[in-house]
Amino acid sequence: MRGCRAVVPTVAAPSSLPDWLAGRDQDSLLLCLWEREPVSLAERLPARAPSRAAVVIGPEGGLADDEVAALQA
Repeated sequence: MRGCRAVVPTVAAPSSLPDWLAGRDQDSLLLCLWEREPVSLAERLPARAPSRAAVVIGPEGGLADDEVAALQA
């Protein structure tokens, strides 16, 4: 089975979180997939679809509290 995507998303090479945050596109929606987030993803998403989004997926074992705080800042 294959998807019918018109656009293939860019997948960046792994980097340190501070380096990535320093160079990230500030205009894109930032989504952090964090297992301890008390609010559902559906509640966090904006009503209108963003033109760009960045999705942060942490390492096996999850993101550290200080990393999540840096993403929320």
